[in-house]
Amino acid sequence: MPEPRVRHRLSRRRLARLFPVATHRVDGGLHRRRGRRRGGRDLLPHRPLVAEPSPRGSRHSSRGERRGLDRGVLMTIMARLRGLMFALLGFAATGCPAVLDDQFTLVPPGSGGEMASGGTTLGMGGKTGGTGAGAGADADAGSGDSSGAPDQGGSGTTGGTSAESGSGGADLGMAGMGGEPPTGPPCDYCGPNEQCCGDVCVDTRLDPHNCLSCGHGCPGTTCVSSSCTNSCQQGFLDCNKNIVDGCEVNAAIDPANCGNCGIGCGFKQECVKGYCVCPTGTADCDQDRENGCEIDTTSDKSSCDGCGKACASGQACTDSTCGCAVGFLDCNANPSDGCESTVTANDTCGSCSLDCGPHGLCVAAGQCDCAPGYLDCDPQVAGCETPVSDPAHCGSCAVACPANLPACDGTKCTDGCGALKLCGASCVNTQTDPENCGACGKPVGVNQTCVAGKPTCMAGFADCDAALGCEANTQTDNAHCGSCTNSCKLGAVCNAGSCACAPTTPNDCGATCAQCCNDTQCSDGNSCTADVCNAGTCSVGLKCAGGGTCCAGTGCFACCNDLDCGDGKVCTGNQCVSLACSAPQIACNLKCVNPTNDAKNCGGCDNNCGPGRTCSASGCTPKWVATAAPPAGFVAREGAASGALGSKLFVWGGSDATGKALSDGAIYDPATDTWAAVAAAGTPPSARILATAVWTGSVMVVWGGGDVAKSVDYASGSRYDPVSKSWSAMTATGAPTGRRGAYGFWTGSRVLIYGGVDRKDAPSAAVNLYDPVNNTWSTVAAPGGPSARTEPVVGWSGSLLLLYGGRPGGNGASNSAFTLDVSANAWRDAADGPVQRYGAFGAWDGSVLLAWGGATNGVKADGQSYDPTTDKWSQVQAMGAPSPRYAINRQTGWTARIKPRVSLLLGGVNGMGYLTNGATYNSTTNAWAAVSPWPSGASHIGGAGVWTGMEFVLWSGRSTTMSALTSAGERYLP
Repeated sequence: MPEPRVRHRLSRRRLARLFPVATHRVDGGLHRRRGRRRGGRDLLPHRPLVAEPSPRGSRHSSRGERRGLDRGVLMTIMARLRGLMFALLGFAATGCPAVLDDQFTLVPPGSGGEMASGGTTLGMGGKTGGTGAGAGADADAGSGDSSGAPDQGGSGTTGGTSAESGSGGADLGMAGMGGEPPTGPPCDYCGPNEQCCGDVCVDTRLDPHNCLSCGHGCPGTTCVSSSCTNSCQQGFLDCNKNIVDGCEVNAAIDPANCGNCGIGCGFKQECVKGYCVCPTGTADCDQDRENGCEIDTTSDKSSCDGCGKACASGQACTDSTCGCAVGFLDCNANPSDGCESTVTANDTCGSCSLDCGPHGLCVAAGQCDCAPGYLDCDPQVAGCETPVSDPAHCGSCAVACPANLPACDGTKCTDGCGALKLCGASCVNTQTDPENCGACGKPVGVNQTCVAGKPTCMAGFADCDAALGCEANTQTDNAHCGSCTNSCKLGAVCNAGSCACAPTTPNDCGATCAQCCNDTQCSDGNSCTADVCNAGTCSVGLKCAGGGTCCAGTGCFACCNDLDCGDGKVCTGNQCVSLACSAPQIACNLKCVNPTNDAKNCGGCDNNCGPGRTCSASGCTPKWVATAAPPAGFVAREGAASGALGSKLFVWGGSDATGKALSDGAIYDPATDTWAAVAAAGTPPSARILATAVWTGSVMVVWGGGDVAKSVDYASGSRYDPVSKSWSAMTATGAPTGRRGAYGFWTGSRVLIYGGVDRKDAPSAAVNLYDPVNNTWSTVAAPGGPSARTEPVVGWSGSLLLLYGGRPGGNGASNSAFTLDVSANAWRDAADGPVQRYGAFGAWDGSVLLAWGGATNGVKADGQSYDPTTDKWSQVQAMGAPSPRYAINRQTGWTARIKPRVSLLLGGVNGMGYLTNGATYNSTTNAWAAVSPWPSGASHIGGAGVWTGMEFVLWSGRSTTMSALTSAGERYLP
């Protein structure tokens, strides 16, 4: 901050001209030592005023010479007189020099005076001027001319530094430098009227520090004619008006009287040269006198080197210069955002060039480390590229997980199952998984579930023998009714865990339950009979003579109803008479019906058209009708296990629209067009797709399949009893390996399972047999069988398993044929088919194995039939055959035997898409009959397609390849 100028009424320049003896100081006298002036400059004795050139040729020396020679003595005298006049006026007015507006250099009383007066026209042999005092009219101040020989202190350079340059101050310069230092004892060079005081030459007439004699200092006043005056020295003031202490105030430095009496400086301010100023490195930025110089401009980042000069973000103020603060960097060289980076940032770790990279962490300036959970295993890649959970670098770069522990939890190799357990290729809960109960490969037994890792009997069942499983149904088992030790007596039955006399033996005779315990219990109130209890059984003796029939106890007659007549006769008036039907009626079940329009006897007796159809011209119409909607909650699906449960459609499992495997089922009855949910009681199969369903005549066996989401194939299954409406688990002992889409047949005593694929679509050639009565598995290990293949034609003749074509190993095509005699446990290599093909429509029609269509280098529209009794193939008639197509197992293309030697072919796919029509083939006549497309138009890809004995039912699947699942269904009556 520039200091304000203070001008004295009697300027130093004028005093210098008035008092030539004190040319070099006006406020501190003349001080000389041996070649050394306080402040470090060499001082030399006076020289006479001569016009000698400066030895160094300085600008100020030439100027002094020019002044001394050109102006002359007259000018000097005039200047002295003029200055004396102003000085006298000033002393008269104030008593001592008043501090007004000129800057000045002060020497405290008695200090010996270090500063010479600013500039003079006289060359004083190198006694150079002190600090130049100001500007304006005193522009020449501060130039100390020099002259004289070097051995006398000449050749001094120009005057001292100007404290404040202003208008007209162009001549201010640096303090002159003296000549060669003198030699000899101190004060050898003192001039006239000077004394040696402390090795310094002083004029005791004028020196306020040595006034009259050495060491006699004036109290802030001037020394004139060897006497202290009442006049204050320049820069000193008498502020307390006490004559005893004289001019006690140094107005140049006193913060309480700075520049004049009573002018006090603010908090933290200093008084410098009569001005209140902030110390170097501080500033008064809020102009509040109370807090003074509140800002440290050397370190305050908001006012660095001056008020309002704020440092940018991330910068600090050090030595009045903005620079990056500790911990910050300027990496983008953009001044507007300052030091935008930190030395602990991951991308500028200690320096702008050190980037710790992805997942790297700057732990200290210049030191990168990996973030928790990551490793640096590849030095060629920046950062920490490897997670600690990487099985190839499990927890550290050097640890790779083995095949039996393929996953990593970040510290060690694991099986990847977490709280579950790896069994085979699947993660299972051994606490609840019936296939791996308590440990891998430990299935539960029959009628058991897995609870807390232990096989546990299902409700209503008990383990009453040493065999695995809970074989006893304590709700219905007469030998273990309610518990293993409770058996029902003869004639009693176990119902809901309690023994009671059976409906056929309702009387409790003590040790047994019997039909009767006495004759009275046999009486039926029929007067036609004589009822007697014989060994617990009622004997009914007929009283009717001549072969008459007792009709409801009312009497003896020839007949009571039509069943008593036979031979096509009916009972009319309790007499058997011949039934006479008028054309076009015919006798059906002892009734006359019209086969041309009777929907229950359409075209013949017992030919029922079923719901949704009528009989017209002895034919049911339409052939295709829609099925009723399935039960609420039974969603559309694909890949379900399906089969004929008697004359009904059975559906279980599959996957929904999201791909989630399902574990529910339903039964559709085409005779009533109704659905019923499959009960979940007992041990139903787990959720799965592409399982195999086979009806044994009493139970529906569901086995195998898999789960896409879990990437697992199941080797388990269950049996469903539609009478008790409950499931029971199939034994896992001896069960085949899990597979999907296997072919299943009922041999009359066992379920035959052939082929299928695993989750990687690898085919199987295994043949296995399951006994549902004894709950046991066996394997057909006969040699000479076919290789594993996909999409062959497979049929069951009642004694033989027949196989033709397919894709061995899942590739190519084959024309080989085989038969398996299950009873003899022997494969036979049958005659090869005429054509290689896979995906053909095929079925056993009661006499021959039909194989038609399929593909080999294109879609086919021809076929052959194979007769195992002759081991020969016959060509199938091409006329009237369906368009070219092939079938995909469990997706599209269905074949069913609907009558002896008559097969139904529906759906399939060609090069253009999925088909919705079909045909029937009669192997006896070698003729085709077209089947119209089904009405919904949905392709039913992956849906259920089953012949129920009267009608073929199609339900659900996908409408097209990429479409959503459909819950639509339709049934066809041939």
